[in-house]
Amino acid sequence: SAATYKCRGTQYDDFCSTQRKFESEDVVLTIIAAVPKQNPASATAYGGGSHKFICKFPNPFVGETYEIVWSFKGTGDSIAKPMIGNGDVYKDGERIVDGTQEHDHETTSGEIETTLNIAAISSDAAGEYQCTVKWGTIFIKSSAATLTVRTISEPPKITNVAKGGEAKFTCKTTGDAKSTITFHNAAGDAEVGTVAQSDATNSGVVTTTGILTISNAQDANSLDYYSKATCGD
Repeated sequence: SAATYKCRGTQYDDFCSTQRKFESEDVVLTIIAAVPKQNPASATAYGGGSHKFICKFPNPFVGETYEIVWSFKGTGDSIAKPMIGNGDVYKDGERIVDGTQEHDHETTSGEIETTLNIAAISSDAAGEYQCTVKWGTIFIKSSAATLTVRTISEPPKITNVAKGGEAKFTCKTTGDAKSTITFHNAAGDAEVGTVAQSDATNSGVVTTTGILTISNAQDANSLDYYSKATCGD
């Protein structure tokens, strides 16, 4: 328990005929609450957008330098890995999470606040984020926050087809639920055609595929198209 401790010893033997007592200097044991003041919160983000995680810790060692480490465990990963640099994650040489951390390494207050902002979110940024503050071998770890990402993971591509032929446009979305995919005329935003949809789930991620087929393509079908996805029921 928290208190002030000291060590006492007594020496009395053939080499010291007079009993002598020794005392160490006082040692103060302080118990700190090894829990964050605020854990990062789970959230849902959309492709191309951004999201900010906030975490707060008590600071029992005011004025001392500390280290903040954010970690990331992607969907399907077996373990979490520390985010390198300022908060980035790379996979096969490509950056999949564009992170920016903000915190003060030498605070004079009794609270430490750190933020992690994820920019240009893609489906690869989905997963668990966790924060740890360290003072040497002493540390406090937050609970993990899950970032769910809803995005168009594969937009339709430019398609060329001979007159009278068949054109197909494909759009794929990923997220925590299936999507309803529609295709539109970019000139007037009118919905066009009927979309054939299918869904597949892997490691909790739902992939929806929508295919628009234009049969007997004519000059009137030579337009700019875009797809739209509505996630949920």
